[in-house]
Amino acid sequence: MKLRDYQIEDANFLASLPCSACFNEQRTGKTPTALKTIKLRGLENENILIITTASSIYQWKDEYERWLEKPCQICTGTPKKKEESISSWTHGLIVSIDSFKETSNRNGLVDPILHQKPSMIILDEAHKIKNPKTASAKAIFKTTKIPYRLALTGTPAQGKPYDIYSILRFLL
Repeated sequence: MKLRDYQIEDANFLASLPCSACFNEQRTGKTPTALKTIKLRGLENENILIITTASSIYQWKDEYERWLEKPCQICTGTPKKKEESISSWTHGLIVSIDSFKETSNRNGLVDPILHQKPSMIILDEAHKIKNPKTASAKAIFKTTKIPYRLALTGTPAQGKPYDIYSILRFLL
């Protein structure tokens, strides 16, 4: 497995900053670039949190384990199963943004995950938090104490320049 030249350049740049974003177009390899960033930062033995869409969870797990050669857990299932995944978390943990957020009907996973003190968070499909008033965006904003933050999306501003506000708030 080898990254393309532009991915190596991107990973080197992203690793040079504690908080950064990759807004490359869709299908250009943002996932391997992000995983290379983990290696460049020397964080492959740390707790890394990946928040993505439910449909991308298993793809992220495969890519994480292939590129980093470390175990990666998926946080899905019943509340008890999710709690077990979080408490036994080493290396990578992948959770859907819908499971992560809190709603009036259920507790999210924000507090238990932050209690484990992740070293880095990767927010995939970061455009999903474009409205800062949503439960998803509010949950993501609680992660700003995580030392290294990386946002990934091919469509950072879908309609108006304001759409990028929440991503910048997450990063800065």
